[in-house]
Amino acid sequence: MAIDPSRITVNLTDRSVTALDTLASVEELSKTDVVNRALQIYDFIVKQRVKGKDLLLRDAQGQIELVQIV
Repeated sequence: MAIDPSRITVNLTDRSVTALDTLASVEELSKTDVVNRALQIYDFIVKQRVKGKDLLLRDAQGQIELVQIV
């Protein structure tokens, strides 16, 4: 079932504007695509956290770090 796209207006902090611009440029995506991806990732993380799972990052040396989003 496809959902019709929605148009919204948001107020972004300076930090968020910079991040959005950087991501759009680096990933060669539109700002709309970046925001859509970011929301989907955030949704995934929250759903995993509700299931009791943690978000971990592992660096090239194998060190693991717990990521906490507050």
